[in-house]
Amino acid sequence: MLKEIVPVRQENDSHRRRWFEDDDFDLIVWYEPDGGLHGFQLCYNKNRDEHAFTWRRDRGYSHHRVDVGEELAGENRTPTLNSAGTFPCAEIRARFAECDAQIDPEIARLVRERLDDYSRQTGGNGISQQDGASRPSTDVPLVKPSETTPDSKLE
Repeated sequence: MLKEIVPVRQENDSHRRRWFEDDDFDLIVWYEPDGGLHGFQLCYNKNRDEHAFTWRRDRGYSHHRVDVGEELAGENRTPTLNSAGTFPCAEIRARFAECDAQIDPEIARLVRERLDDYSRQTGGNGISQQDGASRPSTDVPLVKPSETTPDSKLE
């Protein structure tokens, strides 16, 4: 079951975030300054070939493979997001529905609706013109909740 991580380091942009996790998923939710939902990132397969499906109100959908950045034990490099290809939307939606009972119902509903919308837009095949797979790869740093500092802004 997804459970909320508290406290979560807040970024310097204007979007407050909440973070939920379980053994297979990380769900990061961003809020507008007025409290409305701005977007989310659903990371899946955390322990094997991790990927991230992202939706933001101002950017739409993207799907990336997470490169953990550590090829050798003892290295501590920043994880990045790289273009990924086909998103197994139906499978991830079903798995998410099995573990969302303990999170805010509005957040669970938003994630399910966006997954359903993405599936409709792609005809169920997981490939979209908006998808990260259709654009050149860009490395995007991925910040984990454990990267908090004592003087971070907290929820």
